[in-house]
Amino acid sequence: VPAAADWMEGHGWPEAAAALRQSPADLERWCDNALAGYVREARYAIFGISPLYQYLESKNAEISAVRIIYTGKRAGFSEEKIKSYLRALV
Repeated sequence: VPAAADWMEGHGWPEAAAALRQSPADLERWCDNALAGYVREARYAIFGISPLYQYLESKNAEISAVRIIYTGKRAGFSEEKIKSYLRALV
């Protein structure tokens, strides 16, 4: 893991490297949030498939958020713990 974090930092992804140093789950959350940021920009494209892709990704993110909340509630996690698992919505 330290070698992968060093590689990421050397290739222009210092935020990803910091997330990986915390835990692989934090890196996954960082990647999901970065993808949400890129997809959010597709909303303003007029031509092409970008708006459809943005719509599908936003629905996928909403479904994922509902699953995380439901699973957290069933497991008896606190509200703060559940919020820490949520990703950015598109």
